[in-house]
Amino acid sequence: MNFVSCLKTVSMRIDVETLPFLMTDSDIPILRVAMAYTAHEEALLRTQARNAMLALFSKMKMGEEQLLRTALEMAKSRKLG
Repeated sequence: MNFVSCLKTVSMRIDVETLPFLMTDSDIPILRVAMAYTAHEEALLRTQARNAMLALFSKMKMGEEQLLRTALEMAKSRKLG
């Protein structure tokens, strides 16, 4: 639980200027880790993971359609990987 709390805190404190440092060309590792916890059995962990994802999405400055496409692509790659 401490890890997910830390993940949420980091995602809340990231700003638009520092977000690119946490991204690669084809992946956003911090977002991928948060997505993994959205299916956890504990409701509190799921909620914190979702809050972390929403905080990151709000700072990514992309349109809604592109945002949904990115999230779906990451979810598909998680299932396949």
